[in-house]
Parts: sequence; structure tokens; C-alpha cells
Amino acid sequence: MTINLDELRKIAEAPDVRPGPWHVYDRGIGYEVHDENDYELTGGMRETFDKADAEHIATFDPPTVLALITRLEQAEQDRVKLRNRLDAMRRQRDGYQNQLRGAEQQVARVQELREGQLCGHCADEVQDALEGELE
Repeated sequence: MTINLDELRKIAEAPDVRPGPWHVYDRGIGYEVHDENDYELTGGMRETFDKADAEHIATFDPPTVLALITRLEQAEQDRVKLRNRLDAMRRQRDGYQNQLRGAEQQVARVQELREGQLCGHCADEVQDALEGELE
């Protein structure tokens, strides 16, 4: 189910919508939903609901809907910011891993030099290269 928050906001902010808070009024034969001035929301039609429906309608008055929309929008913005931070941290981690691999390769070259597995000329070239990479 897709929820259009802009449409919900437009409905909740409509000028002809009675402001909240809304509350449930027990008529004895059913329940009505009244606005903050204790006027019924049905425009004088005396429509009644069962208690659960009346409580549901009263709970989702315009201020409540607007507050929920605002919180959801903020949560979505926070999620995007956190996703961007996570992506940046992953890129940074990948960079560090590449640097670590390079350093490990240099350590292996130095160990080869120490063990004398390279001829003197090659050892000088590797040593020069390593010094150049470290600068």
C-alpha cells in the first residue's frame, strides 16, 4: 500500500476541516465524534458509530495526522542521512583496505630483501621504489 503523504497533509490542513482535538461522545445509543468545541463532526446528521470506530476516528484528528506525517518525513530524512554516512564509511573502509594491502606488499618486499633473495642490483631498485612510495 502506497501512502501519499502530501495528499494526507492537504486533507488534514484543509480550511473546512474541524481542528482537533476530537473526542468520543456517548449518546447512549451509539457514539459520536465531537470537535474541541463539543460539536459533532457529522454536521448535525446525528450519525452514530460503534465505540471502536468512534475512538479510531477521534484518535486520528488533523493535529495527530500532521504530527505523524512530520515524524515520518523526519525519519525518512534521517534514514537518507544515515545511508549516506554508511556509504561514505564503506568507501573510507575500502580505501583503508587498499592502503593496508599496499603496506602488506611493501612489508613482503622488505622481508625478501632481508632474506637476501634478491640480487644486490634488484634489492637497490626495490629499496629505491619503496622509498619513493613511502614519500
